[in-house]
Amino acid sequence: MELSELIKTIRILEFSTNKTVDEVFAGNYKSAFKGRGVEFADIRKYDEGDDYRDIDWNTSARQGELYVKTYHESREVQTMVVMDVSSSMNFTSTGKTKKKVALELLAMISFSTLKNNDKVGAFFFNSEIESLLMPKKGQGNVWAILREALLHTKDNFYKQTSALPILRKMMLLFRKRTIIFWICDEFSALENETFRKQFQTLGVKHDVIVIRIIDPLEKGLPEKGLYHIEDPETGKKKLVDLSSQKLRTQFIQTMNDKFIQEKKSLSSIGIDCLDIQTDQSLYQKMFAFFKTRQSRY
Repeated sequence: MELSELIKTIRILEFSTNKTVDEVFAGNYKSAFKGRGVEFADIRKYDEGDDYRDIDWNTSARQGELYVKTYHESREVQTMVVMDVSSSMNFTSTGKTKKKVALELLAMISFSTLKNNDKVGAFFFNSEIESLLMPKKGQGNVWAILREALLHTKDNFYKQTSALPILRKMMLLFRKRTIIFWICDEFSALENETFRKQFQTLGVKHDVIVIRIIDPLEKGLPEKGLYHIEDPETGKKKLVDLSSQKLRTQFIQTMNDKFIQEKKSLSSIGIDCLDIQTDQSLYQKMFAFFKTRQSRY
């Protein structure tokens, strides 16, 4: 991608997300994460009503009773955006790809931290870590993040997804409590028990929010016709006859069960999960999300 094209696209993202940043994020961002953008202070015994995400499992195991970590407010909130840039993010049935929604969301979060004078960084991954930008302040850093996102989502054909390598990297790198937005289109990695345990540990140490970008076609299928279907990550093709009511019903049930199970699994380990369809208003979804988060504190 030419430099002039990169600059133009970043300016469009900045302009198009300014309203959401001003109306949704400003004044809501830090309050939605009250008590999460903090620094470790001490350890004490668990009291009824304490957030189970603050439980120090190592100390609790040694002492034979529950202990929680306590924190003090930090002036700065550190944010990391983890973004799937595999080929499945190129998919669209509406004209708006998953990666387009993910880029808009990335821009919203990044420009919000800029307005709040906080640090923001980003991880871009598919089957491996494509790029890492550690949290920093400033407009130059935000532009660097968006530039990397655009470069790694362009011509990303037949790139598969593997979340375990990036999770291991994050476990090693981040000691300070961090707000982590994990943007993807599915979270089947939870089926791996090793990943699940490590992701739960990540959620105890940090405030993790998984945002799944979903295409409407994944919630339903056309009523009839023959379709050539291609797996965007492997390139494998298959001819499918969608005139079969049984096939359409089975597909919808399988996908719904998958989305529900992933959300339940995330909830069971204390991780918030927000679903955004590509045909939905990003503004409305994020506004509702932050209001829900604020009501907890």
